[in-house]
Amino acid sequence: MFEGVPNYPSINRMSQIVDKHKVNILYSLFFILYSLFFILYSLFFILYSLFFILYSLFFILYSLFFILYSLFFKDFRLCR
Repeated sequence: MFEGVPNYPSINRMSQIVDKHKVNILYSLFFILYSLFFILYSLFFILYSLFFILYSLFFILYSLFFILYSLFFKDFRLCR
């Protein structure tokens, strides 16, 4: 486990450590935070899309109700 600045004393410090210790899997805090952000953003997008679909479906069903109600009940008025 390496703890420290990945680019001190040179820019390629991280790659030197990876080569020296033959690292197969490399995790960094930035990678973990970026992955967490991507997962949360994807979840938000899915929930927002689901909300939009349900909200649109509500208005479609609401309109369909008024159309069917006006067909079966001819004296139906929106304003009384």
